[in-house]
Amino acid sequence: MKKILILTLFLWSCYGYTVNRIKDNLRAAESSVLFQQKFSSNQIQAKGLSQITLNNGVKLEFKKYTELTRLDKNVKFKPLMSQPIVRQYLQRMPRYTENILT
Repeated sequence: MKKILILTLFLWSCYGYTVNRIKDNLRAAESSVLFQQKFSSNQIQAKGLSQITLNNGVKLEFKKYTELTRLDKNVKFKPLMSQPIVRQYLQRMPRYTENILT
């Protein structure tokens, strides 16, 4: 039992570190001189970014890419969005949002 508690505390502290590191990275990106804008992924087409050309000349179907790589569509994550899991652990169905930083 003691080992489980220690492992749980260790994993929880690692999770907190990771979350803070992600937040720090986002803050750094938004304060960069290269930062231009932040918008919801559902505005990609309206911003004229459905297809972008990368530095090496490759054309990326950016809108399609973001739709296919959404976390709520991920094979490993999708089961967590199922009704039985949501009813057991959450008060309501979670909403998925994703911001694009340019």
